[in-house]
Amino acid sequence: MGGVPRGRDLMSRRVGLRYMMQSMRKVAPAPAAVDLPVTGFVLASDGWTKFGTSPWIDSNDGDASYIQYNTGDVILISYFTFVSTSLPSVSKVELHLIARHTVSGAAMSWRARLWDGSVWVDNGIFTVEFTSWRELIHDVSSILDTVAKVNAARLQFTDPSIIFGGRITYAYLRVWPR
Repeated sequence: MGGVPRGRDLMSRRVGLRYMMQSMRKVAPAPAAVDLPVTGFVLASDGWTKFGTSPWIDSNDGDASYIQYNTGDVILISYFTFVSTSLPSVSKVELHLIARHTVSGAAMSWRARLWDGSVWVDNGIFTVEFTSWRELIHDVSSILDTVAKVNAARLQFTDPSIIFGGRITYAYLRVWPR
């Protein structure tokens, strides 16, 4: 009865051993995303009013510090820079804005453009139509697809709609390593 295992008994021992070895392997946790907030502002010309402390959209502090579009003359806000990252690689990047409108039932839209180190790239339209602060998210992985591009990133808002009163209190990049 003792001796060498045969047939089914041998197979069940092999399967059990394989399962045990797989379960003992250490599974690396998924890489955590890093948030890179706005860190600076470069003034050229703009039609946006700024409230609070420069660079105005570097933290989620609501009505304490923000930018708001109030005039129909100029359609461009200069640009904002972001904190740099030391990640070794990039797999996904999102642009997050926390924004609201000051008038109930009204909506305001604007375009966000990103500088990738060599060219400005249109990232699409953001629209706010709510009076409480909400987070708006755009996937920008196709624009900022390397660490160098993430570190060179600048943010610019253009082409606001005719309706005034849209506010932005916080902007940041969320970056996942590969």
